[in-house]
Amino acid sequence: MTIKAKYPNLEGCSVFVTGGASGIGASIVQAFAGQGASGGFIDIDVAQGEALANKHQAWFRAQDVCEPDGLKAAVQDFSGAKLDVLVNNVANDTRQAFDVETPEDWRQTMAINLDPVAFTVKAALPALRAAQGASVINMSSINALLGPPDLAAY
Repeated sequence: MTIKAKYPNLEGCSVFVTGGASGIGASIVQAFAGQGASGGFIDIDVAQGEALANKHQAWFRAQDVCEPDGLKAAVQDFSGAKLDVLVNNVANDTRQAFDVETPEDWRQTMAINLDPVAFTVKAALPALRAAQGASVINMSSINALLGPPDLAAY
């Protein structure tokens, strides 16, 4: 990733990303690292997570965001007393027709795409408040507006 602009105010900032091992999340981790931020991220993909963490000297923990206690521990272990930026990025867009989607499928989608936003912010609140000017970035999908037939939970 080529960084075209430099934002000096991000230098040394503490940044935590959910779902940071691949795709958009990995790009977010790389972009903040390129700005000199101190990054940390969680993901269930251990191999990609470790590779990205090593490449950018970032903090990484393999963590399932559907486990609120583990999610809370990861946020607190990374952030310590201060967190400048929280990026809620994790998502799963498993696609299937609405008429075959089970209640369990629906709940799993909510557990990955919606619940971690609330649980991560709640876990990070003390550290975000300590930063006195922190940012929370909640990623979303255009599919919430488009309503594709194979992504009913959106």
